[in-house]
Amino acid sequence: MGIAPETGPLLRVSVADDPDALQSLFDWLRREDEFRGRLLLEPSGGGVGGEMGGLLDVLTIALGSGGAGAVLARSLSTWLTNRHANVKVTVSRCPTVAASRSTRSSTATTTCPS
Repeated sequence: MGIAPETGPLLRVSVADDPDALQSLFDWLRREDEFRGRLLLEPSGGGVGGEMGGLLDVLTIALGSGGAGAVLARSLSTWLTNRHANVKVTVSRCPTVAASRSTRSSTATTTCPS
């Protein structure tokens, strides 16, 4: 099952080294009305020897009209604030946004491939 292409631009979200955190983020985001039918949890395809990866390690979000990007930013910020463990989340599209939370600080960086 995929996301229909007419739903808008796609973002890919990954959580470094923690598939349980990605599942938690997926569960968190699917509570948002703006993401109903726009979320897909899937393997990144990083398996060995061309095989698909066994873990669900990429969350795909279709952004539609109506401010879904702002909803994602707010919801992701709230989710990170409520985490009790260190976590690094990467949202990919141009620009690529990376955010992390540790017990000492929070950081965010934005990059765009040339």
